[in-house]
Amino acid sequence: MSDSTSSQGHYVYRYLDSRGRVRYVGYGRETDRATSHLVGSHNRALNEFLEAKQYRIEIAGPFADEQTGRAVETALISALQPEFNIDAGPSRWRFRP
Repeated sequence: MSDSTSSQGHYVYRYLDSRGRVRYVGYGRETDRATSHLVGSHNRALNEFLEAKQYRIEIAGPFADEQTGRAVETALISALQPEFNIDAGPSRWRFRP
């Protein structure tokens, strides 16, 4: 890892509330993507959640490539159904019966 606070690669992050429930899952090419929502998001409900400052962020990765990172993000959204995720991701990576 470089001296920078951000690391490039392919990462999946999740926001958890104070009770440990996953509220949002995202993907980014840098670890800083996980904190970019703190300055505002198009997702109004996520903004309101973050304004309360009762969360923690966990980051997984780096993954080998974007496809792997996106697949992990979609699988987590599918399995955990976080309240603030709007887009479920490609159906090929979702859990299904």
